[in-house]
Amino acid sequence: MALDYTIQLPCSVRQTLPEEKLFALVKRQDKVAAAIARFRVQYPHEAPDRILAAGRLTISVRTPDGDAREMPVSLAQLLRSVAPLDDVKHACGTCAANLTGRDFGCIGRVDYPVARAAEEWLLARLPDDYWDGNLVMLFKSLADLEVDGAPVEAVRARGAAFEASAPVSRQWGGLLTKKQISSSQLLHMLAFGGHLSARQAQLYTRLLGLLAIPLEPPSGDESIEALKTFLCAIAIAGRLNAGVLIDA
Repeated sequence: MALDYTIQLPCSVRQTLPEEKLFALVKRQDKVAAAIARFRVQYPHEAPDRILAAGRLTISVRTPDGDAREMPVSLAQLLRSVAPLDDVKHACGTCAANLTGRDFGCIGRVDYPVARAAEEWLLARLPDDYWDGNLVMLFKSLADLEVDGAPVEAVRARGAAFEASAPVSRQWGGLLTKKQISSSQLLHMLAFGGHLSARQAQLYTRLLGLLAIPLEPPSGDESIEALKTFLCAIAIAGRLNAGVLIDA
């Protein structure tokens, strides 16, 4: 389980593979690579061909009547199904949306569970000053768009996506001017709407100071670093006037 995302920059790859197919194939390729790595650790003396033939992953497929059905598929079959990626990956090396330097680097993921430290890091990005212009605009945006964090809390309640059972929150102001923002609200705004437009990406880059992230030292926490990369993807999308497709 993961929060998957892609920067929707028009390119030669997307001229060959439709956006949603590309997104699905890269996600599948990543799952296969992770599964192969696990099997190699579990069965270090098995031949690679044997691992591909015997290893299984359960995937969701659509039946002719449109229903989703879970079925086990061999790693070899799954590798064959992502073969179309081999024909287009050469175009990724010089792409402006390639934020990781690998094939299909416009596509990334934040693995679940999201660590509590990552939620704390996200909230810590917000200014301390109640009257900071970007913070005031963030208060207004969350209120106007009714971003309450409910979709995030629904996922959190299922128990596998977040380390913390409750969101982290911060408060500003005094008795009569008190404002509060939770990590669930920020994640709702950033990742749980399914899509960010280029304009939204530009706004969130400004409100959360995302352009400064590449200048910050590594945290040493995998969950924080994955969240950083996602936020960098938003910043890059804003700069390229592109949207971000998200599957949380």
